[in-house]
Parts: sequence; C-alpha cells; structure tokens
Amino acid sequence: MRPRRLLAVFALISGSLYVSAAPALAQPPNDTIEGATVVALPFLGEADTTEATTDDVDASLNEEFCGAPSTDASVWYTFTAEEDLRVDVFVGESDYSAGVIVASGLPEALNFEGCGPEAVFFFAVAGETYFVMAFDDQEDGGGNGGNLAIQIEGFRVEPPPEIAVTVAPVGRFDSHSGTATVSGTFFCSGTAEFVELFGDMEQRAGRFFVRGFFSLFGEGEDPPDQQLLCDGTTQAWTAEVHPDNGLFKGGNATVEMFILACGFFDCSEEVVEQQIRLSGRRR
Repeated sequence: MRPRRLLAVFALISGSLYVSAAPALAQPPNDTIEGATVVALPFLGEADTTEATTDDVDASLNEEFCGAPSTDASVWYTFTAEEDLRVDVFVGESDYSAGVIVASGLPEALNFEGCGPEAVFFFAVAGETYFVMAFDDQEDGGGNGGNLAIQIEGFRVEPPPEIAVTVAPVGRFDSHSGTATVSGTFFCSGTAEFVELFGDMEQRAGRFFVRGFFSLFGEGEDPPDQQLLCDGTTQAWTAEVHPDNGLFKGGNATVEMFILACGFFDCSEEVVEQQIRLSGRRR
C-alpha cells in the first residue's frame, strides 16, 4: 500500500474514533412543562441548558404575557406551596442572559403569575401548584443556553397591620386665617414600615363649599410630623386644615379621614367619614 493511501486510511479511522468518542448530548428531562423538575423550597440548582429547546407552551406564555425577545433553551421547575409565601426566583448568576416566567394551575390550563429578566417575585397561595420556566432570552445577542444557576426561595408573608381611626366630633377654627384644626385617635398593631393619616374637610358656605386637605406621616418621614407609631396602643392625632378656597368658619363640616399602614408585603387602609362642628373665637 502506498504511503499516501495509508495516510488517507489513517485519517478516516482517526476521524471515526473522534466522532464515536464524543459524548452524546440530549435534551434535559425538564425541557417541557410536562417533565418539570419537582423542587422543595428553598431550592438552589444548576443545569446545562445548551440542548434545551422551546415549544408552543413557552412561546405562547411569553407572547401573551411577557414579551421577552426569545424563550430559547427553556427548562421547567415546579413546586406546591405549603403555606402563603412570597417567592423569589433568581437566575442572574447564569453564564448567559436568562429570564423567568412563572405560572400556576395545570400544564393545560395555566394562570400567569409574573415574568422578568434575571429575577421575578410573586405571592404563592397555600395548596397551589406553580411552574417556573427559566430560559435564554438572548438579550446578550445570541447563544442557546449554557450553565443555568437558579435559586427559588420562599418567605413567610406577615399579615398587614391592624388599624383603626376616629375623628373628634368638635374641631376649632381661626377666624383670622380661616384654618381649622381637627383631631381624633388612631390605632395600629403589627409590623409597619410606615403609617400615614390623611383626609379632607369641606364646609358649605352659601352656594359653594370650602375645602381643604391635610396629612400626617409617621416614622417613614424624617423628621415625622407626629409620632404615629404602630405599637398596639391608641394614640391621639391633630392636624391643621388650610382651606383651598375661602375661609373655614364656625358651624358644621364634614371630614373624610384615611389611615394607611404598610408592612413589608401588604398594606391596610380604613376610611371614616365624620360630621363635626367647628367652634372658635372670632377676632
């Protein structure tokens, strides 16, 4: 056999050996929602998504609710919430530009919960099943997946603060400035990031109404107007109402009072309408 023919045979054999020695790549088992990986929270995982694909479920969710540039290399995870939770999903440590879509219900009847690049948070209800899709959104200009790093954590949701507010039936007015002073009590119990009291007052003056607005902020303001604390005690509040038009005078007026107290996840609010009588000394 001539040397040139020997070289050709060697090259053919070598090429065959190289091809057969390469590992066979396959789609990940959670490539579709039907094969979603069941996880318990908190969950921290990695996955090679270079062979993952996208299908009509992925594309339709994105097209109808999210609007990401692409849902390439998508993989699915699922969990059932054991209690009411705020759930954070983070894929920002992946080595490619990754996005997240979250849905609840059944694979054939999904309800959209949220989506976003790199991260999304949503509120999970006890007993409900949720599906998390991580995908290559191609915001980096190309590629098909890579090494996905995914983190899914749940945080207990504290109930919103308990609140109540009252308005005293008698207020004061200043005949010189036309301002009025109203007062009352408020109650707040629980964990609150801030408490706010605000309201408006109107008083008939012939054929029209004199109106004014007032507000009091609690610990969220620096410095606070008054110490509006959510400490489980009944506290007094007082506010000065400056008229937007005309002057407040002695007589009947209507106060609509609002209290708003927000915890880390949720807020409580209450509205009270009270007829009051303004009294004062004319100057």
